[in-house]
Amino acid sequence: MDNTATDVITNEKEDTSIIHYVNQLISDAIQVGASDIHFEPYEKLYRIRYRQDGILYEIAKPPVNLASRIAARLKIMSRLDISERRIPQDGRFKLKNQANQDAFLEASEKPSIDFRVSTCPTLFGEKIVIRILDPNLTPLNVDTLGFENFQKELFLKAIHKPQGMILITGPTGSGKTVTLYTALNILNTAECNISTCEDPVEINLPGINQVPMNVKTGLTFGTALRAFLRQDPDVIMIGEIRDLETAEIAIKAAETGHRVISTLHTNNSSDTLTRLVNIGVPTYHLATSISLIIAQRLARRLCPQCKVVVQTPPHVLKKIGFKIEEIADLILFSPKGCAECKEGYKGRVGIYEVLPITSTIAHMIMSGKHAFEIQKQAQNDGMWTLRGSGFHKLKQGIISLEEFNRITWDQGL
Repeated sequence: MDNTATDVITNEKEDTSIIHYVNQLISDAIQVGASDIHFEPYEKLYRIRYRQDGILYEIAKPPVNLASRIAARLKIMSRLDISERRIPQDGRFKLKNQANQDAFLEASEKPSIDFRVSTCPTLFGEKIVIRILDPNLTPLNVDTLGFENFQKELFLKAIHKPQGMILITGPTGSGKTVTLYTALNILNTAECNISTCEDPVEINLPGINQVPMNVKTGLTFGTALRAFLRQDPDVIMIGEIRDLETAEIAIKAAETGHRVISTLHTNNSSDTLTRLVNIGVPTYHLATSISLIIAQRLARRLCPQCKVVVQTPPHVLKKIGFKIEEIADLILFSPKGCAECKEGYKGRVGIYEVLPITSTIAHMIMSGKHAFEIQKQAQNDGMWTLRGSGFHKLKQGIISLEEFNRITWDQGL
């Protein structure tokens, strides 16, 4: 990082020093590929952290008495109320030219990089988190996502079906949005009418009708979806299915000749079915409308320049859950760290569990079978679980054993 970003600012009378300091922090975050910047006030310190490849790293500790001035600067950039410190606020700003650190533009101008800002009052001041949406870091290419070949074929087959629903599930930060936009990018042709309802719109795709939600004006997922059905759509993308109303309209669209793509927050693919049943969706609708469910995680890639072979005793691997035949020829690598990476890791790769709704699975859904039973049947049909997919990445030397356990610890082989 540039030394300017970590230098202590001592002259509080110069407002330009705060402006340049904040701009430098943001510029450095873009250069290192950070996804978020955290500004955190505490009683006796003020901490700034970057999230890189899913992990937070502390990068600066400016004087604690600058917390309010930095917060005010960020709120001015985001067009937020600087006098309001009692309630959370959400804003945004855009950076047109990365080479010019001071080229911060109004939200109405065409950007290169979009920034989402969230404030939250804490005991010792406002914590502010900036989400960096850099399109240069998210190439929408199916070959770069991390699918195994057979998983990619299932994904492409499902998105090209004339109708049906594709659901992508996983926790926050698992890469669901990039998978969604990759599917849309593939389908984005002159012959296809695509409409999306999102909260918020994270990546701007020319040729796609993207609708940002605005609850204050009554523009919700439900109202947007009803409007879409009157706009002759081919593909509908829903940022997230959160309630029964949204689920019912999405299923109706999938059953009446449309392709629907959306996300949920569940642990694995089969749990998605349980979640939808719990919010009130009848099982026969699930069986007839869903084509594919994808559960995913993001794991840090080992740096190919500096990764080193590590010896792990067989009894340790067996304790983790590996079988004897799986560890016979297993060569594991560990992060080392070099000038080309961050602590031995460089970038991330997706780990996927792809569940096609076959006639057998559909029958089990309609019969009310438990998610565990559906998961076992899918595995018998050839589906790889998240842990199984992660194990394959481990054998290929793409991820470390520590990362494998961190990402897939709760998923069975």
